[in-house]
Amino acid sequence: MSDLDPASPAPAGPELSGRAGPGEATAQPGVAGLSPGALVFLASAAGLFLELALIRWVSCEVRVFAYFKNLVLVACFLGFGVGCLSSRRAVDFRPALAMLVALCLLVRAPFGFLDTYGPRSVSTALSNMPGLMVFQAVDPHYLASHSGGLAYALAWTAALFLVLALLLVPFGRATGAAMRRIPDPLRAYSINVAGSLVGILGYTFATTQLLPPVCWFPPVALSCVWLSPERKSATAMLAATLALIVVLFPNDSPADYVIWSPYQKLAVKDGVHVTSNNIGYQTMMKMPELPPEGPVPQDRFHLPYVVRRPAGAVLIVGAGTGNDVMAALHAGAASVTAVEIDPVILAIGKADHPQHPYADPRVEVVLDDARHYLKTTDRTFDLIVFSHLDSHTVLSSYTNVRLDDYIYTVESLRDARRRMRPGGILYLSYLCEELYIAERLGRNLALAFGHDPLGFRVESKAARGMIQLARFLTGEPDCMPLLEAAAAAWTEPLRIDLGKSTVPPSSDDWPFLPLSVPHLPLLVKILSGVVLALSVGLCWRLRPAGEPFDGRVFWLGAAFMLVEVHNVSRLALHFGTTWQVNAWVIGAILGAILLANAACGWLRRRGAAAKGWIVVALFAALAAVYFVPQDRFLDLPRSLGAVCATLLLTSPIFVAGLLFADAFADSPAPGFALGWNVLGGVVGGMTESLSYVVGIPGLVPIAACFYGLAVLWPTRRAAAVATAAAPPVLPATANA
Repeated sequence: MSDLDPASPAPAGPELSGRAGPGEATAQPGVAGLSPGALVFLASAAGLFLELALIRWVSCEVRVFAYFKNLVLVACFLGFGVGCLSSRRAVDFRPALAMLVALCLLVRAPFGFLDTYGPRSVSTALSNMPGLMVFQAVDPHYLASHSGGLAYALAWTAALFLVLALLLVPFGRATGAAMRRIPDPLRAYSINVAGSLVGILGYTFATTQLLPPVCWFPPVALSCVWLSPERKSATAMLAATLALIVVLFPNDSPADYVIWSPYQKLAVKDGVHVTSNNIGYQTMMKMPELPPEGPVPQDRFHLPYVVRRPAGAVLIVGAGTGNDVMAALHAGAASVTAVEIDPVILAIGKADHPQHPYADPRVEVVLDDARHYLKTTDRTFDLIVFSHLDSHTVLSSYTNVRLDDYIYTVESLRDARRRMRPGGILYLSYLCEELYIAERLGRNLALAFGHDPLGFRVESKAARGMIQLARFLTGEPDCMPLLEAAAAAWTEPLRIDLGKSTVPPSSDDWPFLPLSVPHLPLLVKILSGVVLALSVGLCWRLRPAGEPFDGRVFWLGAAFMLVEVHNVSRLALHFGTTWQVNAWVIGAILGAILLANAACGWLRRRGAAAKGWIVVALFAALAAVYFVPQDRFLDLPRSLGAVCATLLLTSPIFVAGLLFADAFADSPAPGFALGWNVLGGVVGGMTESLSYVVGIPGLVPIAACFYGLAVLWPTRRAAAVATAAAPPVLPATANA
């Protein structure tokens, strides 16, 4: 007899509303005879693995989702949350897997019309509208004249967002249905968190092994065989697994191969051209030998050696495939320290660069985040080269901060100044899509060094006021006359009156280099409206009849997401903005939740009424996170500072976890409670865009407001929920 058969005895504990009522489906996930706990674990692990895979894959293939990466995160949270809330409906993975196969076909199929009209064309349509993708003010008249292209791009974006949400719905349903069969809600939630942690670790392992998407999606599809309620569905899911393998199988030739690094999709074309996420990145060039005397070529690689030759000890941050390294070697560098964050880019440079600069004994390769290296190294240099550290839309998986944002802040440039020897020079070159970005870089350098830098513009486009390259040279004040004399013959100086410039500098608290001023960009507002409409529509369509809104767990979920995003951004200063940060931060957060669950269970078994002091401790922890400067930890020894910062930033999660565990333990329907909590995360994910206005630390007070709503929200009464009418089950084929 099924655990949810109406004729079976009611389970013990506050589980009444989770039982099947008249007309409900009695079939449960798991044809393999898995226990409810095993089903919760497997569904949670597979769901989170799929979420992370989608965040990375879609953001690489459709660039609009790279500029707004939390769109994929919000879509996955929405789908999983709605799935938990609709867990009384039949669980059917077949429609979701069919949509996943269709999505992969749309992106991967080698048909020319898909490049013009398919999902990838979204970014092209938006990038042709100045200001939308770079985040400056947009001329309404210009936008009106391009309304057709904007509508086209938004339609594709909305369709993809909806598909991504629907992909996670059955995983939420399977999780919620299995959680209803576990008498102890707190134990069910702990299993869910443990499964999520395994999903993160599994995807992190796939990332470290440089596995391509063909190794991501088919295993998830295969896991659905064990999660499906009917044996007849197994054939369809095995077919979907095979289809995904065929569609995603790499078909690259040796002269045109693709590698999925921990950060991005890298392709090498014709042996020398490297693309990142389907756009141009670098070309490995044969650098010319420099004459013993005479003029030095004024290209971006050789320009700093006009004033520094022989080069001495050179630090190159963002060394890439080795062009800058080769230029330094030709300029007579005594030593070159090449810092690069992506191990695959380094491997490509070592293997394919025609001059093999990394094989020179004078070169030391450092695999690290540039900001992190500048902060932690004790070495000094004669010349520091910032070599186009442009992340090419690569962002963290959980925040809108770009990988390169922190390297150009005032604080980072001050770190670089401390690494310069007497008479040392800093050279910075950056691709600026708008003049204000060059102004911001100039202001940041001026604040870091105490005087205006020398600036130069290259390949200006007067039609749009665009600077394709902005270059800066600076050093200590006594070096500036020498730099000015050596640069007298250079063309197109970058004339910026920094004293009159209204462009704000970027800092560790507000690191958004491409944003003109603190504001919500127009495209963010538009996409937020689209996401809100789709979220409301999907929740309305699949809402559980008679299930009231659980405000406590909802607002706890919203606050949790904001604190999580804040922690990812802040801990990047300690660990570097590397792929390990996400795994470390999310692992620490889930570990804190498991500890909170254990502590809550211990308190409840002893009848401890601890809500009052928990609330006080929560807001005290938030105040400490907000007011304690992160520099205090950066000045400590590396490991100690990182551990202390992690403990401080994770403390609100642990304390709030006690509140959530207490609310969850009292929940009459743990699957529904998890659904409301995850949907709260959708609100938190959308609210994260306010960091563009208030900065990264400003997310903490917003999270405190959400926590306040959770604390003040009336406690649900189990009796009222237990009498809620159960909706009739829909046929599996009619479900989303």
